[in-house]
Amino acid sequence: MQVERDWAEALIDKRIALTGASGLIGRSVRALWAALELPAPIILSGDARAPAVYDAQFDCLIHLAGVGPSRFARDFSEAMAINVQGVQQALTACARQDATLIFISTSGVYAPLDVHALREDDPIEPPRAYGESKYIGERLCRAWWTEQSVPVKILRLFNVYGAYQSADLLPGYVLQQAVSGEPIALKTPQAQRDFLHADDAARAILSACAQSWEGFDLFNVGEGVSRSVAEFVETLERVMGRALPQERQPADDANEQDEVSQFRADITRIHNALGWSPSLDLEAGLRRTLQQMGVETVEESEEAD
Repeated sequence: MQVERDWAEALIDKRIALTGASGLIGRSVRALWAALELPAPIILSGDARAPAVYDAQFDCLIHLAGVGPSRFARDFSEAMAINVQGVQQALTACARQDATLIFISTSGVYAPLDVHALREDDPIEPPRAYGESKYIGERLCRAWWTEQSVPVKILRLFNVYGAYQSADLLPGYVLQQAVSGEPIALKTPQAQRDFLHADDAARAILSACAQSWEGFDLFNVGEGVSRSVAEFVETLERVMGRALPQERQPADDANEQDEVSQFRADITRIHNALGWSPSLDLEAGLRRTLQQMGVETVEESEEAD
């Protein structure tokens, strides 16, 4: 934990605020701050679109609040408003307080490519509305930096997973089905993802908070490894020490059928600039996830037997 303690040293006297504190990544952020004996983040709760949410005084705001992809299918207009207006209010508050914003974006902003690990300067063309809402947020961040001198660090997280994740997201669904013993219905098992444990996402956020609080910067955050959904399930089976029942279902649309064969982050930039690298590969991350959920796992020594 030495590198984390070095990052934490820069934050001892800083007031860090956090939206979305009850979500998967928010819980990991709060746990990491506690483990490093940092002052607890100032929790900003309520509708992220409401100016009153940001009344507390802070030096840096970690903006995690927002809605995920499934909300767009249920209520497109409301979902777009929450994600876009929320970051606009966060930026307004940072401008008022001379504070830095850490904006959590997504790999879903990138155009689908099947060439190389995705770099921060690769083409942007979100294939779905959720990614579009995050890219609008990124553009707002750049505008506030250009016009209002609000320092911003954007983290494009790849496919985050962790304990008690919503089943609306693929890793959360697979974990829920595996723990309950129910069949896992896979539509595109060949689809490639770069899976990132929530605790490593929290470490990336910590590293961004610890960076010099000026300017505008943007970083990919992932393990840097492309794995299929089928490999995610196979790794989970290995960690749990048993086969998991599965069902194959047809893809819902052409977007799902045409999943790119390679999808991973180039994390050179965040490593060089902030000193961050993932601490957990997929197997170690799934083992930690299950242990955090109180689920028994097969230890590596038992697997060897």
